[in-house]
Amino acid sequence: MQELLQTLRAHNFEIHAFTNYPYGKRKPDPEFYLKVVEHLGVESCDCLFIDDRPSNVKCAVEIGMRGLCFENADSFLKDFSNLGINQNLQLTQED
Repeated sequence: MQELLQTLRAHNFEIHAFTNYPYGKRKPDPEFYLKVVEHLGVESCDCLFIDDRPSNVKCAVEIGMRGLCFENADSFLKDFSNLGINQNLQLTQED
């Protein structure tokens, strides 16, 4: 996961991680995602939410975010490309 974050940052993607305690809501409560969008000062459609739990991704998509469920590096790159985001990302898998 750290390699993924480093690769995305190297391609000028902003990375934000949020916890529930400042918002009083938890994933997958839609209010959690709306508070994050408000905090960032962007529209939900401008956000890409990545999580390893399908229920969390589903809720993010329902409030207007794009969402990816992280399973492994190969599927992530394919899903990322399917969203029309192709930055020639290359990730190596640990053996």
